[in-house]
Amino acid sequence: MGAEPLRVSATVSAVGRLDCAPVSGCPRCARGEGCGQAAWFRRRAPHRLHLPTGSAQPGDRVMLELPARRLLQATLLVYAPPLAGLLGGAVLGQPAGEAWAATGGLAGLVGGTALARWLALRFAPRLAPVVVTDREGGS
Repeated sequence: MGAEPLRVSATVSAVGRLDCAPVSGCPRCARGEGCGQAAWFRRRAPHRLHLPTGSAQPGDRVMLELPARRLLQATLLVYAPPLAGLLGGAVLGQPAGEAWAATGGLAGLVGGTALARWLALRFAPRLAPVVVTDREGGS
């Protein structure tokens, strides 16, 4: 899977605004095979990220890098609380009957989802991707 470079559109202090629309055409799309990016970028304005860009200046091409450890941490942060809430609520409601188990599971799922959202917002800066310069493309 290839990575698509992003363009730095503006910088304020050390934080840059990155445009997340593809910079170049996809070779698979050019061959008519498709790559899946069209579903994300068709009929939508470019998504903008505000991240520390280091020495990159407006107009430079950069890449985002997410270390495997951060990806695993983010995955656990988002999926573990709702799943634990669903299972825990169902187990706690089971002695009272199936309806209570289903209700408890649903309540646990909602509570776990709220907890996951709060944790994601709290730990988002630690799990953000890192901006690295585009060594191949240059600017």
